[in-house]
Amino acid sequence: MTTGERKKKVKEALFKGDIDTLRALVRQQHRVVNILLSMSYDKDSLLTWRAIEAIGPVVKELTDISRDKGRDTARRLLWSITEESGGLGWSAIEMLAEIVVHAPGEYGDLVPMIVGFYDEEFLRPGVLYAICRIGTTNPNLIRDWNIIKMLIEDALRDENPRTVGMGLYALRCLKERLNGVAVPERVFSDKRKVLIYSSGRLESRRLMDIAQEVGR
Repeated sequence: MTTGERKKKVKEALFKGDIDTLRALVRQQHRVVNILLSMSYDKDSLLTWRAIEAIGPVVKELTDISRDKGRDTARRLLWSITEESGGLGWSAIEMLAEIVVHAPGEYGDLVPMIVGFYDEEFLRPGVLYAICRIGTTNPNLIRDWNIIKMLIEDALRDENPRTVGMGLYALRCLKERLNGVAVPERVFSDKRKVLIYSSGRLESRRLMDIAQEVGR
């Protein structure tokens, strides 16, 4: 199979939600991971979010084959965030979150580092996505929920609509654990739209509508 044929097959599997095919492909050719990474740069694209979602089970499969190759993928994602890389890791945090979700025993040590990236403004939406995904599936990996509450409160006051939107997304999926976090009143009338990926779909949503779902 040529590289072009492999890339086409990966793309088809992503749109079908066929994770089993992707697992089988990575067993045959580890560079399937590179193809997923190459498809992860446009956050306005459904393909990007499908690639983000798929990286977790694919890297879990790769780790089962070779722990070193799996950990190397995580290191590459972390490096892609640094200034030395040129700051190209636009989806690195989300991908790391999916890897943790699918292989918590191997990659749970990355969670404090992921949360710590909230200080980087352009990474905040990704960190909030990660908090939701990890907090929902592996809440024991979150060391301090009080810190998480503070981050969510900060996100909801942010001027960046994507940060606010992902803050609402995280609050909605972790409402019971984030008891006491209140949505600022101004958000309930905020008509700005953000793209939210959930349950396999990428939708444009008004902040005020998401806030109504979360409640006061």
